Amino acid sequence: MSVRNGGRLVAYTVLVLAVLLVSGIVLYYALSILRLIPINFTTYVKVLITGLVGYVAIYVVGRELRRLLHTSLGPQRAYPIFFLFRVASYLLLIALMLAVAGVNPTVLLAGGTFAGLVVGLAGQTVLSNLFAGLLIVFAKPFSVGDRVTAFGWQYGMSFPFYSPKFYSEDRLIPSLTGKIVDVTMNYTTILLDEGVEVKIPNNVVITMGFIIQEVESRWVRVRYELPVSLEDRLDEVLGLVQKEVKKNEWVIRPEDVRVNVEAITQSSILILIDAPCKGAFEDAPRSSILRSISKVKKSLDHSG
Repeated sequence: MSVRNGGRLVAYTVLVLAVLLVSGIVLYYALSILRLIPINFTTYVKVLITGLVGYVAIYVVGRELRRLLHTSLGPQRAYPIFFLFRVASYLLLIALMLAVAGVNPTVLLAGGTFAGLVVGLAGQTVLSNLFAGLLIVFAKPFSVGDRVTAFGWQYGMSFPFYSPKFYSEDRLIPSLTGKIVDVTMNYTTILLDEGVEVKIPNNVVITMGFIIQEVESRWVRVRYELPVSLEDRLDEVLGLVQKEVKKNEWVIRPEDVRVNVEAITQSSILILIDAPCKGAFEDAPRSSILRSISKVKKSLDHSG
């Protein structure tokens, strides 16, 4: 284990212990005031120890179970089982802590209106994330390991002010594109194509749209600007471009390659190339096609 990872583990452990201690103190005084549980200091310590030991046990067992499930079943089949394990484990831990505290179900129900209101208001975000996570697990809009494009109004982006015609698609979709790497009780984690991770709350994820990018081939659109001096040879130029693109290593169906004129201005001719290319990414095929067109452009310059 590296020094950085060791430091993170120590910091995470200290943070968990601090949260548990503060939560335990608040819970102790809250229960003492509401008198829902006949708790004394000794019982309080037992409950706190039970919660701490249970949390550590769930973490250790869950980590090994996740590794075993990933190895035997693969990530897509493993994550629903692991998710349900965590939910069931924490519910069981809560029930065990209540049993250690000597909860009287009748008293708990009698005073549950006020306590339920307080807990409900305080934990509505957590509960909504939990139920949204369950919906994701069972509805399966995507699976762990899928490369997706996620878009929604919660994650808007601003774009540089230039005409998208020359350099990009006609449509601009504020989105996040990457691989789904984990779905927990609170967050869905996406490893973006840029190499960074983004964690999105589950209650936001279920309101977003997803484009599954796991495809073997896709259409790639390329725009290229030619000098207007080639207008008299336009049919010849389009034929040469189409011939060169058909030979490109990324193109999988040469007969479907299309080359059209999109715009003619006083200074340039804008041509549009559509080609079916292998793979799920656009950058590499687009770069290769641009180089192919550049070869045609150079040959035309040399020929006069």
